[in-house]
Amino acid sequence: MTKPGHWWVKLAAACAVSLGAYAAAFDPADYATRADFEMDIQKSDFLPLGATRIEGRSALVTLVRGWKARSANGQKNGADALVVQVFTKPLTAATVQTLLTNEGAEMPTKLHAQIVLFLDTNTSVYEIELRQTISNASVASTIASTADEAKRSFSEVTFRDGRLTLRGHGSFSEKAPKQNALSMTWNVDLDLPVKREIAL
Repeated sequence: MTKPGHWWVKLAAACAVSLGAYAAAFDPADYATRADFEMDIQKSDFLPLGATRIEGRSALVTLVRGWKARSANGQKNGADALVVQVFTKPLTAATVQTLLTNEGAEMPTKLHAQIVLFLDTNTSVYEIELRQTISNASVASTIASTADEAKRSFSEVTFRDGRLTLRGHGSFSEKAPKQNALSMTWNVDLDLPVKREIAL
């Protein structure tokens, strides 16, 4: 379901609580990735219609402690989440420093995407949300609401020893007669360390 970015508001507020345990000397390899997204909006009362492509070439991975998100069946499956911010340009040391220390910082590119992976107590992914932002318009959808759907959405999704591996391609469509009609596709090849840890 398309919805406002309530989780992004939570994350922004939490950044003020802790700058995280992963700040270290800048290494471009900790951010370089390939993650491409396409979104086609066929119907909407508030979003621009048409197709848009985001070609991600860098990403910042954040571990959020204490999220306590609820799955589609209303149960609390876990307390943590991984937030992946994807950008169309390589991140620089100055940009990373700004993102890590200023929760209100403007995104370095107008086109960007965010992937949120909700973790159970075994650090396995049980829900995935995808947000794509074009200029000032954002669309957030739950592309996987169970662990099985998460595995179908990505051929590899693991979080181990402070490192996230996320690979695969897939698609998602949403059609609400009185609201939005849109489709999303993704092709992600990401293997990056967590660079920030915050608590809600």
